[in-house]
Amino acid sequence: MKGWTRSEIDYLEAISMENHMAECAKMLGRTFDSVRGKAEALKIKFKRKHKPSRFFAEDIAFMMEMRASGLNTSDISKLFEINKKEINAALIHAEKYGFDKYPKRANTNKEVA
Repeated sequence: MKGWTRSEIDYLEAISMENHMAECAKMLGRTFDSVRGKAEALKIKFKRKHKPSRFFAEDIAFMMEMRASGLNTSDISKLFEINKKEINAALIHAEKYGFDKYPKRANTNKEVA
């Protein structure tokens, strides 16, 4: 197993916030596991992959209205055809961060065939 040089560690620290872990491994010529291990040991954080929101702000507002009117999460999940853990997570996230964290349906550029 090849040890880490000071210059490799400095480089990893410099590129980590702008790159994903796999990209850093490639840039350093190291395995993903090697970079992950060194990053954990040094508590280095990486750029996180953006996971697009599954819901629109209007969906979240509708879910909140349904819950306020007495529907439980299981009923809401059946209407959206999504498991109730995802519904709960979305509602908790919206309550914590607000609707601004969700895209508005009108702002999407999806073409309809």
